[in-house]
Amino acid sequence: MKVLNNRNRALIINPTHHPIAIVPTKVYHYVRGVTMRLKALDLEALNDFEDCEISDIAFRVEDVKKGSLFFCLRGVNFDGHDFAEEAFKRGAAACVCEKNVKEGISVLVKNSRRQLALSCSAFYSHPCRKLKLIAVTGTNGKTTTTYIIKSILESAGHKVGLLG
Repeated sequence: MKVLNNRNRALIINPTHHPIAIVPTKVYHYVRGVTMRLKALDLEALNDFEDCEISDIAFRVEDVKKGSLFFCLRGVNFDGHDFAEEAFKRGAAACVCEKNVKEGISVLVKNSRRQLALSCSAFYSHPCRKLKLIAVTGTNGKTTTTYIIKSILESAGHKVGLLG
C-alpha cells in the first residue's frame, strides 16, 4: 500500500480490495491488464470524438505507452497541451484536453483535472466505493487516537492503512 501524507488530518483506511491513490506526481495502481473503451469513461466532452480502446491513463508524457489516455494538464511551469504531440508519438490512443490539439483523437473538456479524477475512478472500477474510511480531527490526541484505532482494527483481522 502507498502511504500519502496529509499534515492536517490523520486518516485510517481499511481497503478490502486493491486501492488506487492519485498523488501529484504519479498514479499508483495495482490493477494490471485492464482495458476500457474511451466512450465508457463517460467524459463530459464538449466535442464529438472517435471511440478507441484505452489500456492505461497518464498525465506525464514520460508515463505514456501504447494505448494510454493522456490528460493535458495545465501547471504553473508547463502546459500538458504542449506535450500532446509527443504523447501520440509514444503511442497514446487519445488525449483529453481543454484546448484543441492537432494530433490524433482528442476529447475537449472544460476541466481536465476533474476529468482525470473521474476517469481514473471509472477505469479502475471505482475503488473508493470499496474502502472504509475513518477520519480523526481535532487539536490534541489525533496521533494517539489513530494508532489505537489502527491497533484495534488490526487485532480484529482487518487490513489497515494509516495516513498522517
